[in-house]
Amino acid sequence: MEVDLPKSLQDFFEQQKTRYGELFWHESRRKVGTPTESSGQNTQIILMIEKLASIARKILVKENIKDIEIVSFETDDAIGDFYIVEAGQIDVEQRLGQEEYQSIMDKDLETAFTDTTNDIYQNQLVRVFKPQGRSSYCVVVYHSFGMQAPRGPIGWLKNLEGLKKLDILNPEDYLRKSAFESAKISGFEEACRELEGVKYQIGGGSKKNGFDCSALVQKIFYETRGIWLPRKSRWQAMVCEKIELSDLKQGDLVFFHKKDDETKTIEHVALVYEIKLPTQSEQGRIIVFHATKSAGKALFEDLNQAGWLFSPANPGGTREINSFGRVRG
Repeated sequence: MEVDLPKSLQDFFEQQKTRYGELFWHESRRKVGTPTESSGQNTQIILMIEKLASIARKILVKENIKDIEIVSFETDDAIGDFYIVEAGQIDVEQRLGQEEYQSIMDKDLETAFTDTTNDIYQNQLVRVFKPQGRSSYCVVVYHSFGMQAPRGPIGWLKNLEGLKKLDILNPEDYLRKSAFESAKISGFEEACRELEGVKYQIGGGSKKNGFDCSALVQKIFYETRGIWLPRKSRWQAMVCEKIELSDLKQGDLVFFHKKDDETKTIEHVALVYEIKLPTQSEQGRIIVFHATKSAGKALFEDLNQAGWLFSPANPGGTREINSFGRVRG
């Protein structure tokens, strides 16, 4: 539907087209049950991600424009249809910006964006929408914690192969009722051992393609507890209760940040596999299971022996423990 947009909004959209190229889109539609005689009145505009939708809303507020509603595909459950992933693994195409790329790869990105892929895998709940004039489908992946953390990955699918359409209204209810039943429930130690040695891969989430740190944690939690965690390590921290070292147990999470990062942004996560608390006569130890870029695979590691972890005994380490967390629920 063609709509006469305010110039400030048109300018914002043009800026995003310059930044995102062909991946940027917006779609306008008349809100159901509203008058149609006035161009642009009672109009809903859909953007792909909530970050851009939030900026667009601020533009409307600043200009005192009240007859246009801005929504995002990322957060609006009414946009598109729900599917369950039936295939073992499906590629989602994404475009990373400089800041996100640097946090993942620990090096600068010379261009504004880079294209990459993320895995989605069997039994994940997704919502899919095909924007007008597009050959590909937008997709957003759900987790078991509602809006406590962002959804994702958000990206593009070339087709709907490997997906089964669902008729559901409330994704959180669906995940609560079905995830545990659908999961191949196994013991924690068994699940970790099964994935030991699988290669490390940015965006990977399968034995076939490999795992990054947060996808490995996500996989273990689904296999052992029927819970879908959020996709990124810092999002996983959002659904955890912070705990002290003295309360740490097998299956808890350890979050890390870069040593010189004043913001202490979480950029790595590991699963606690074995914990031995320190005593007056013995040093404690934490053995974790995680996937690391430096090792190139998923492995068990004693944090006392981790050369990358900063401590008074290892001042050359590049990472520090940020916090310990226990997943809620």
